[in-house]
Amino acid sequence: METTLTLNGDKWKVLILRDLLTGTKRFGELKKSIGSVSQKVEYSLMKLGWSLQPILDAMKDWGEDYKSSLEKKYENHKKV
Repeated sequence: METTLTLNGDKWKVLILRDLLTGTKRFGELKKSIGSVSQKVEYSLMKLGWSLQPILDAMKDWGEDYKSSLEKKYENHKKV
């Protein structure tokens, strides 16, 4: 896990990977999505990057489930 976090732990890398999972992006598209990218013509994932898709999907699902559970707790608390 430490190696994975060391290689992908910075916030920008994960956001760039997330955006590239939907396909090749031009610089302007990435910049609009995340705000800060080194300029180049196009960016796309290589095989190693694509191998992270199940992990990133699981992280996205976990985050959505967590957010949903917090919202439900908040709504239940308001009713009391």
